[in-house]
Amino acid sequence: MEKTWNELNVSRAQWSIDAYCPKKDGVKSCTSCQKDWLHRSPSCYAYNDAAPSNRRKWESAREVCRTMNSDLPVVSDQTEK
Repeated sequence: MEKTWNELNVSRAQWSIDAYCPKKDGVKSCTSCQKDWLHRSPSCYAYNDAAPSNRRKWESAREVCRTMNSDLPVVSDQTEK
C-alpha cells in the first residue's frame, strides 16, 4: 500500500508540473493557470460556452470540473461575473 500511495503522489506532482509548466521548444515555462485557462486574480477560470444540446445540469457540470482538479466557481460580485 505504501508504494502505491507514493506512486500516486508522484503522479499528481508530475501532472501539476506538466499542467502549469509546459515545455515549449524544449524549455519549461511555468504559469499560474493551466493552458487555455484565464487568470483573473486570484483565481484561474476555464470558460465553457457549450451549445444548448451539450449543456449540463449543475451536478454533472461540477463533476466535469472535478476531473480537471477544479470546481465550479461561486461568483461573489458583478465584476467577477
